[in-house]
Parts: sequence; structure tokens; C-alpha cells
Amino acid sequence: MASPRTRRVLKEVKESNDNKRCFDCNTLNPQWVSVSYGIWICLECSGKHRGLGVHISFVRSVSMDKWKDLELEKMKVGGNKKAREFLESQADWDETESFQQRYNTKAAALLRDKISTEAQGKSWSLETSAVKDYVPHTSSSNSLRANAGSSSSLRNNGAQGSSDDLESFYGISKEEISKKKDNYFSRLTQENESRSADLPPSQGGKYVGFGSTPTQPTRKDDDLMANLSSGWASFTLGASKLATAVSQKVSHLRAISRFDMLPLLLLLHCVIC
Repeated sequence: MASPRTRRVLKEVKESNDNKRCFDCNTLNPQWVSVSYGIWICLECSGKHRGLGVHISFVRSVSMDKWKDLELEKMKVGGNKKAREFLESQADWDETESFQQRYNTKAAALLRDKISTEAQGKSWSLETSAVKDYVPHTSSSNSLRANAGSSSSLRNNGAQGSSDDLESFYGISKEEISKKKDNYFSRLTQENESRSADLPPSQGGKYVGFGSTPTQPTRKDDDLMANLSSGWASFTLGASKLATAVSQKVSHLRAISRFDMLPLLLLLHCVIC
């Protein structure tokens, strides 16, 4: 949660530099920011910025996140208007490109470096920038297409061609590749055999294959407790029966004693009278 001081500073910053609208889509009253560029963005665009990765765009909530002093300084030296003017002055910035392509440019890298430098109270220039020779990362779609073309070429050349390409790639012969593979699986088998059969594989025990059930270890403590519980139950039941029998016997004896005293009581009554 942002502190009262943080909210006060951000409220003041929001009043200038076109910060009352989202930098990317122009939505009113943005509640998120990209600290990396010192720009204000809406909730939907904040998700897109998060998707770029924190090394490209570090996103913060105006009210829900905790802020560091350096992050506040970046928002002070930044602003939507300043960011747009700077980016549009760079040759490789193109608003018609996709979201990911726009922020994967030298222009975006320069703006990140500019904001970071000025937030520390230092002067920034293009000639002294640490990213003046920045080269954007290759598009993942291009890489996928290149890999797909290579795979297709291997399939078209047949099995022999694939083997030859593997040899060229690894720099070793097919026999050596096969030997290394066999040695690898042999080592795994030996390691598995040295593991305990009394433990499941998730706890370091031996792996016994799919569909099989490892032998469950005997739990002596559980057996002991079960025997004790059974013995205690039998003892309790026997004691209860014994107590009932004793109680009934005592009641019977008391009744007999009362009848034995009756003649004596009658004799005493006659003597007194």
C-alpha cells in the first residue's frame, strides 16, 4: 500500500505533462505507471507492460504498491509529454508497430537510460549514454520461422541428411553420439539401482517404472499403537462387566441382611412392651 507521502507526490506529478491520460491508449485517469519510462498508463496497458518483462518496463500501482524514493524521482523527471517528445525524435520509433516492437527499440532503451540517469541527479546525453549502441533483440517470430525452415530442410534431406547435420552440429561422429547416449542412460540406471526401495521416488527412492506400485514400508509404530488400543479396549470392557457384577452382588447381600434382622427386631419389641 502506498504511503500518504507517496500518494501526495504522485498526485502532484499527475497534474502535469499530460499525465491524466494513458500514454499508450489515451484512456482518462490512469492509475498505473511504468517507472522505467516515467509514464502513466491504464489498467489494460499495465498488463501489456508487465508482459514485456521488468527489464523492459517496471510497473507500479499508484495506490496499491509500496514505492521507493528512486522510483518517485523517476516519475518526477519523466512524464507522458516528455516521453512522447523524446521517442518521436528517435529514428526507430514508429507508433504503427506492435506494442512489443515499439518497446523493443533503441529509442525505448535510450528513454529508460535517460530516466534512470536523471532520477539520480546526473545529466544525460545521447553521446555518453550507456545504451548508445543498443541493438534490439531479434523477434521471436522470426526465430521460429527460421527454426521451422531448418526443420523442414532436415526432413526433406532424409534420415541420412539429418544424421550428417547432427554430426556437423556436435562435431562428433554418429557412433560417438550413440555411445554417449548409451553411457548416459547406463549411468541413470546405476544411480537408480543404488537408491532405497523403501522410499517413494519423490523422496529419493528407487524408480520402479510406470504402473507399478512400490512396496510400502512396515510401520511398526502404527502396529504397536493398534495393539495397545485393542488391549486397552478389552481391559475397559472387562472392568466394566466386573464392576456391574460386584454392584449387583452387594445389593443382593444388603437385601438378605435386612430379612435376617426382622425376627430379632420383633422379639425386642415384645420384651419392651
